[in-house]
Amino acid sequence: MLDGFSQGGEGAGALLPSVLRRRGLDVQVKGPGELPEDLLELEKYDLVVLHNVSAGDVSERAQGMLAGYVTELGGGLVMIGGPQAFGAGGWKGSPVESILPVRLD
Repeated sequence: MLDGFSQGGEGAGALLPSVLRRRGLDVQVKGPGELPEDLLELEKYDLVVLHNVSAGDVSERAQGMLAGYVTELGGGLVMIGGPQAFGAGGWKGSPVESILPVRLD
């Protein structure tokens, strides 16, 4: 999970990983700029969650790798809104927008 809310695993973004861990899932929380830029690294994960993450916090290369992770490897992606996400987050026209089930008009 890339968390754009919390600092150090605390705060508003800490609830979701806490709930998932209680359900027995292995959850790794990283900062928005820590998305791997390599498909082999992304392949280690079943799911990537972008939790209030701005496109400006994710390199263009990592955005392309994330799109490939979903379309080529069948990886899962969940994008959760917030003040830094979706249209306000600069994702419009990005490689990630092309794989979302919504358009960011």
